[in-house]
Amino acid sequence: MDSERLQMPAPGLPIPELWDAIISHVRDPYETDPEKDLKAISLVCSSFCAPAQKALFKDVLIHDSCLLETLDNGEERYITKELAVVKAIRFTDLLKESPHLLRYIRYLSIGTDDPECFRIVAAIPWSQLRNLEFLHLSVATLERCSDGVARLLGITSIRTLTIQGRGDAVDFETVFSYCSPSIEKLVLMAVQPMLALGTLPPSACAIRGSPRPIIRELSVGYSPVIMDILGEAFDFTRLETLHLVFNHGPRLASFLSRYCSTVKCLTIMDKDPGWTDFDPIMHLPKLIQIDVSVSELNLDSFINFLTNITTSNRIEQIKILFYVSSDDTKDLCKDMTVDTARRFEDVVLQSGRLPALRVVQMQVHLFPMLHRIHVDIIRELFPRLQEKGILEVI
Repeated sequence: MDSERLQMPAPGLPIPELWDAIISHVRDPYETDPEKDLKAISLVCSSFCAPAQKALFKDVLIHDSCLLETLDNGEERYITKELAVVKAIRFTDLLKESPHLLRYIRYLSIGTDDPECFRIVAAIPWSQLRNLEFLHLSVATLERCSDGVARLLGITSIRTLTIQGRGDAVDFETVFSYCSPSIEKLVLMAVQPMLALGTLPPSACAIRGSPRPIIRELSVGYSPVIMDILGEAFDFTRLETLHLVFNHGPRLASFLSRYCSTVKCLTIMDKDPGWTDFDPIMHLPKLIQIDVSVSELNLDSFINFLTNITTSNRIEQIKILFYVSSDDTKDLCKDMTVDTARRFEDVVLQSGRLPALRVVQMQVHLFPMLHRIHVDIIRELFPRLQEKGILEVI
């Protein structure tokens, strides 16, 4: 028996998992140049090659590179260091030499409005791409390269589509008509709210007769105008997660009542004064989780929301993310008064108000060096939640 035990192999990680663990360790975010190390380790032996290449090429960013320059008069400005189209050409050349790399790519981000860049990237035979992101899609891009945009949006493996815009309008009716039915998560964000939509005719490449994408997760940060066309372009009958940045008033109320009866998780970004009006989101029948991000420690409007919500009996989890700009602990105490904290506890712990509530999570977004201090302050502000055992400070 003893000899048999000695002959048994020692327990350990299977070889593929071992390679992945080593690559994960090498790709330390605190390293000065982890990708350089990954390239080096991929040459050590054939066993390292595949996991290293997978880590290197999982995410592909084709962006205009900018450099912050300080002028003689002290002013600062951004200058273009390298155009995205140059990166796109270099990337396609790499794929011609090593076509196997294409199967590793899961995330593609295009950070330019250069139509030629879209044209080049769209010609790549994507097969395993899951996440597609456009950072600067514009009307001009659609006018000059609508077929390229259509081919990218029509990739059948895509599950998540993210569109971030700048100040000009985007023709969303046309863009949405290109979308692959495989898309399940839709993220629409703007640096500033859009005020208008374009009126381009749909491209010949637009998907005709195809089923509408069934969206399970939606994030909206554009102007209210976009709410009017979302319901026509997508199927929201299975929508479970909804993220809202701007309060879209009557348009939001109409959208919620028509398409959001299945929403279980709601995230509210408190970056707009309009969020003092929570009426549009008071009556979501299946809501079980609420995540809210508030500037500083202003809980007043959220307290009013919890006081008046009509479906509170289903709420199981509340998560609050505080954005604290001050690095002074004393200022943090001033931002949320003891009275505000007590009113929040009163609402949460009121008998019959939130009978299904299991946890209240709170997180302070600030400088890491002060994180522990603020965790202690949060616990001191909410002693009854702490005593009840439902407070989690992340």
